[in-house]
Amino acid sequence: LLEIVWNVILDQILADVQTASTRPPSCYQRLLKSLDTSLTEIFNADDHGLPKDNLKNDKYKEQERTITNDLGKINCRAYYYAKEEALCIEIISCKNLKPCDSNGLSDPFVEIQLCPNYMFNNYNKQSTTIIKKSLNPVFNEKVEFRVPEKECTAQGAVIQFTVMDHDLMWTNDFEGEAFLEIANLPGVNSELGDRGFEDLKDIEIPLTHPKAIKSRIIEILELRTSDKIAMDFVRKRREAENL
Repeated sequence: LLEIVWNVILDQILADVQTASTRPPSCYQRLLKSLDTSLTEIFNADDHGLPKDNLKNDKYKEQERTITNDLGKINCRAYYYAKEEALCIEIISCKNLKPCDSNGLSDPFVEIQLCPNYMFNNYNKQSTTIIKKSLNPVFNEKVEFRVPEKECTAQGAVIQFTVMDHDLMWTNDFEGEAFLEIANLPGVNSELGDRGFEDLKDIEIPLTHPKAIKSRIIEILELRTSDKIAMDFVRKRREAENL
């Protein structure tokens, strides 16, 4: 029973780390420290509970890799201008990206889209320009989505940032992705002053990479072969896992 509870906790923490990417890196370091000390001590119970070897199982190691893996960061700002129903996003820069090209650099650009797709299927993905030969690209570009406020407040609504390395001859390489919850943005369910980014603080979000997790939810969706939305979601997640 203890081992079942331990695995459930690890699954939940892993899922949280991979989706709640708006938290600062220090949060993940504290989480890793807690996982490595407090939680393992509780479940080990001075060798009267689960053996320590059982606690450091594959799920734990996957969690540790996810927390400590540094794929770089993206800096952005975003707000909602209710008067025009405009979701305004500024992609400022990325830093410490992983090199994808043989010259030790990358040609990065950022794709911006609203997710999940079933909620925002009428909104096209937007992209920044490509910055050549840089691991610390500066974009300073703004995009807008015309979105009713009701959709902005929907549970699970997020802005997805996907950092890609442009390849002229082959398929573009995946650098990492980050998510920003729309409902918590300035201007959503609140009055916003003069329109503009000037008074907003930059948001720094660590980039993450989808992991091939054996998830009961994914397994259920894979069985829904007649559900086009479910199949599309599973296909995109599997493609991202293999990048």
